[in-house]
Amino acid sequence: MKKMSVICLLCLLIPSYSVAQRGTVTASLSVEADSIAIGEPLQISITVSHPSEAIIEFPTSRDFSPFGLIRGTATPTRTEGGLSLDEVEYEIRTFSLSPKQQLELPILWYNGQDTGQIRLLSDTFSLKRQIQQVNDSMEYRYTLTPVNLEDPPNYLSFLLLTFFALMLVSLLVFALRKPARRYWALRNLNRSTERMRKSLERLSKEQNQEIQLETLNTLWRNYLDPEQKIQLGAMTTTELSEGVQKLPYLNIEDQKALLEAARLRDQVSFAGHTVGYATIGDTFTAFQRVVDRVYQHRKSLIQGDK
Repeated sequence: MKKMSVICLLCLLIPSYSVAQRGTVTASLSVEADSIAIGEPLQISITVSHPSEAIIEFPTSRDFSPFGLIRGTATPTRTEGGLSLDEVEYEIRTFSLSPKQQLELPILWYNGQDTGQIRLLSDTFSLKRQIQQVNDSMEYRYTLTPVNLEDPPNYLSFLLLTFFALMLVSLLVFALRKPARRYWALRNLNRSTERMRKSLERLSKEQNQEIQLETLNTLWRNYLDPEQKIQLGAMTTTELSEGVQKLPYLNIEDQKALLEAARLRDQVSFAGHTVGYATIGDTFTAFQRVVDRVYQHRKSLIQGDK
């Protein structure tokens, strides 16, 4: 009987241990080389594994001292089974003369009320010193032949022609600045809208409803608020009822469709419900209409900019 109690206790602890493992945040630092040279770029990468709802704060430029940050490139987040993977590659360099240097980077994370910090420490880098070879042998060359001096060429006509050409180009650019701006704005609008339509087409074939609805809600929030002026991406489903009303080019049916998409996401992601395929299809059809309406609105704004 006592043995059976121990087995039952272990069975109860295994799920808790699994959830705890999924809730942890781990980070690793990868460095290409073990030695550095002054001013020479060095490639490093940081990989962070964390729960999908957690927010990760990567190092800023001031955290790389004594190294200087040249640039950083982030890889899109990969999420599977509630666990996300973020990776950022950095290019750094040092101008310090210290023979031994080390890199220590902080990783901050936020998960609801919980916060934490991970400090990544690299191996010690040895500074490579380059010693230049000095050649003491020198040759002196001279001549007794007088130098024939000539007047420099007259570039006045060339400078005047260049000046008038620049004036003509400047006037042409000034005259075409608005048409060119409208052309590039329409070109970018058409490309972004086409990417959105293709994304919706691919997403409509997704079999996992949680991933499908989660991605759909992320897509339409970023598409309708690309500059994050309204902060749709940070709003809860309750706050969205006021947020979508700040988009004057949407009608009541469009607003209802967007709020319905957010409500369905909550039912599937948080309540574990399953939504009918017909309902999913109606949601995608409604959002297609929203995309068309937003495209026409933005196109009219661009064409009206005289």
